[in-house]
Amino acid sequence: MERQKFCKMLEIARGYSQKTTSNLSYDMRMPPQNIRRIERGLLNFRMDRCLNYLEHIGYTIFLEKDGEEVVIVRYEDILAWFSDNRGKSSRPSIASDMGVDRSYIRLIESGQHKISVDLFLKLVEMFGYNLTLVPGEDDE
Repeated sequence: MERQKFCKMLEIARGYSQKTTSNLSYDMRMPPQNIRRIERGLLNFRMDRCLNYLEHIGYTIFLEKDGEEVVIVRYEDILAWFSDNRGKSSRPSIASDMGVDRSYIRLIESGQHKISVDLFLKLVEMFGYNLTLVPGEDDE
């Protein structure tokens, strides 16, 4: 999936949540123009920021493959999903498939570097998952 398509999904989900750009901007402590850039796919932002966006509009990332379902709510969920799917593949092998340096994989796994939206979408495709955004459970 391309970033622009994913970001369009974010914009549509925000519309369903009835959260305005101004309200979301205030909640996320981010200028409204950055919200618009995100929704247009102009920024390759970090997944922790994406999950913060989704939290504020009440949505989560839902991944599905062959009956396996994964719900991504926190950044740690991405790291666990990545670790589970990386399996026994070596860092050089995974790095080559992802088009990044193997030291980058180490930085991600150690939590020293956050995965970007583009890299996350590449991983989703590489591991063969389907991605959708779903309304989260209301805790109240």
